[in-house]
Amino acid sequence: MCNTVLFGIDAKGSPFDALGASHNKQYKRQPNIISDHFTEHHEVLFNSNIISIQISKNDLLPLSMISLLRAGNHNINNIDNNTYNKLDNNNYRHVLDTLIDSYTETNLDTYKIIKDEHWPDINTITDFANLPKNIKEECINIHQYYPFELTALTPDCPAFAIRDMFKQGFKNPDNTGFISRQREMLYDNSNNLLYFPYHAFYDELEFINEIVKVANFFNIKSFNLTHLNKLHSEFTSNQPYKFVKFKCDNILLRLYNSETINFTGLDILEESYIEAKLEERFSITFPLVRQHWFKDSDELYKCLKSL
Repeated sequence: MCNTVLFGIDAKGSPFDALGASHNKQYKRQPNIISDHFTEHHEVLFNSNIISIQISKNDLLPLSMISLLRAGNHNINNIDNNTYNKLDNNNYRHVLDTLIDSYTETNLDTYKIIKDEHWPDINTITDFANLPKNIKEECINIHQYYPFELTALTPDCPAFAIRDMFKQGFKNPDNTGFISRQREMLYDNSNNLLYFPYHAFYDELEFINEIVKVANFFNIKSFNLTHLNKLHSEFTSNQPYKFVKFKCDNILLRLYNSETINFTGLDILEESYIEAKLEERFSITFPLVRQHWFKDSDELYKCLKSL
């Protein structure tokens, strides 16, 4: 947007691809502004005009969800299905490594300790997966035991592990994920630096105000506001998660008021965010290993009373 609207550089067609990401930029001449994921390069820039997009903890839910969908155009959703193969790429290998290192359980000795004398023996994780439903449910729900591997041959990750990983990020944003990597970005004193808040992308008036600041930063006196509005409207129309934090915060408010809610259709990351906020508010910790998340508020309230 800055190159076309502020500097008047013509481009071919829309900058947005089929996923709504601005990965389709085709400028007709060298752009004045170059965008990149500089936190990944670990390099210090000198004598440059830098616009640094800044994220806060309030941005993490929509940012995490849209990043899975669009980073590298991997179109990642339903992340508990085929997890290994969806995350085994340059953009998300670090997330896959965290799941493998922190959550996989290959020790079968625990089963020998908790098993009833009438339960069958198991020798492999596949044997556990093939146990009768009632035995598996007791292992998972009563004993918090769920052995699993995460490999290309066994690519599905249990939802509880994914949920907990993202929940820890929402609860400890300064030490994990996007904000931790943002702090690693170094700026030399020779640079001219302007911070652009991430949340402004989703609000038309705030976005325009921030673009005005960018124009002033480059000493640009005027620009085509109609063109800017058109591009921003095209951008927001392809943002499926722009209201996701509002949605989850509204669910939390209703829970705090003891209202009845059906949780059908929530994404794992939405569940993670809601759990994180509930744990912070009530100083509790939900059980880690659960076969299914709460289907409605009644199940959730019952769990809260037991903690």
